[in-house]
Amino acid sequence: MYHHYQLPLLMLLLFGIASCVSSRQADNMAYLYNDKAAVQYAKIQVYHTDHDSSTLFIGIPKTGLDFNVKGITELDINLLFYREGRLKKFADSIRFRTSISDSITGDYISVKKDLPIARGEQVLVKVIIHQVHTQKRWEQQHWMEKHHTTDEDNFLIRQDSASTNSVLFEPYTFVGDSLFIDYRGKRNPELLVNYYPPVRQLALPPFEMRRKAPFPSQSEADSSFYIKNGVFYPQKAGLYHLRYSPTDSFGRSIVVAEDGFPKLTTVPDLVETLRFITKKAEYKSLMTAKTPKAALDQFWLKRSGSQDRGKILIKEFYGRVQKTNKLFTTFKEGWKTDRGLIFIIYGEPDVLNKTQNREIWTYRGSSDRPSLQFVFNRKYISFSKHFYELERDPALADAWHHAVYEWRRGFIRNPSGQ
Repeated sequence: MYHHYQLPLLMLLLFGIASCVSSRQADNMAYLYNDKAAVQYAKIQVYHTDHDSSTLFIGIPKTGLDFNVKGITELDINLLFYREGRLKKFADSIRFRTSISDSITGDYISVKKDLPIARGEQVLVKVIIHQVHTQKRWEQQHWMEKHHTTDEDNFLIRQDSASTNSVLFEPYTFVGDSLFIDYRGKRNPELLVNYYPPVRQLALPPFEMRRKAPFPSQSEADSSFYIKNGVFYPQKAGLYHLRYSPTDSFGRSIVVAEDGFPKLTTVPDLVETLRFITKKAEYKSLMTAKTPKAALDQFWLKRSGSQDRGKILIKEFYGRVQKTNKLFTTFKEGWKTDRGLIFIIYGEPDVLNKTQNREIWTYRGSSDRPSLQFVFNRKYISFSKHFYELERDPALADAWHHAVYEWRRGFIRNPSGQ
C-alpha cells in the first residue's frame, strides 16, 4: 500500500521500538494536553484529493523551533502506519528530512506528504518529528479514514491563496479573515454554506443523564448562501457549515470567532463560563448585574479571600478555558463541550488513553480523594468527525460536587503544567 523510503523494514521496526515511543508513552498520551510536557504535539490535517490519493499536512508550532544564523532549521520526520489501531500491527513507514526557513509567516510551519490512501481504507498514522541538532520533539497520531466523499477531510482550507504553508490547522478562524477552500482536488469550487449563530448549549454535569440535542440540524440554519470560486469572507461570528451539494450528509464546519479567541475577553463571556461552578441564583445575579465587571471581581475575591490569591485562581480558571477552546473546538467553542467541561474543573488528565473512537482520562487519587476516570466516545456527526460525548454516570455526582466545592473554596486541583 505504501512505498518504502530510505530505510529497510527491519531498521524501521527497530527504530519504532527504540525511539518511536516507550510503552508508557504509547499508552499515555497526556502530553497532548500539557504544554510543558517533554514531548510536544504537532497538528495534522488530512485532505483526500480523490478516491486513491490523500495529502497529509503536518503543522509544527513556529514558536517552538530554533533556527541557525542563516534562519534555517532541519527536521527529521517519521511517519509510522498501523492497522486496526494497535501499535503491534505495523504496516509501513516513511522517513524524510526537510529544511525550514524562519521567513515563513504564520503560527505553524506546514509540511506535507502525498500518500496513496484508497477509498474505504482506514489507517493510523503516527507522526514523530525531531529537530536536527536539538532535543526537541513533536508527536501526534491521527486516523486517516476514507469512508465518505463529503466529510471534512475532503476539504482543504488555506488562509493565503498562493501559499501552501497557509493551511488552516485550527477548527476556528476570525471575523473578516479570507479563506480559500478546495474540495477533493477541485480548486475554486462553488460551495453551499449554512450559517448558525454561536451555539449556546453548555455541556451537562457528568452525572446528569438527561439527553439534549448536542448540535443543530441542517434545517435549523439561520441562513444559507453559496460562495463562488472557493473564496469565503466570514463577516460575523458563529458556525458555518460548508457542503459541496445540498444533498450531502456531511461537510466541513468552521467556527468563526471575534478577535482574541481562543482567549475570552469580554465580561459576558467570562461570566458565562462560571456556570460550571456557580449556583443558579448566583449565576443569574452575575449575568444581570448592573456593574458586571465589579460583580465578576467580587465573585473571585470571595472565592480566594485576597487579591493575590484571586489573581492565581483567575489565571488558572480562564487559562483552562482558553486551552479547551484551542484543543476541543469543533462546531462550538471547546469550553462548552464535554471534554472542555472536565478539563476546566479537573485540569489536565494524568493519563490519557486514546483509540480511534474513544478517549479515557484518568486522574490519580490521593489520601483524601479517590482516582477518577472519564470516558469520551467519538460521535461521527454531520458537523464534525471529532465530537466526543462523555459517558455520564450518576455515581459521579459526589466526586463532581466535591471538585466544584474545591473551586468555590479557592482550591486548584491539578494546577497547569504540574
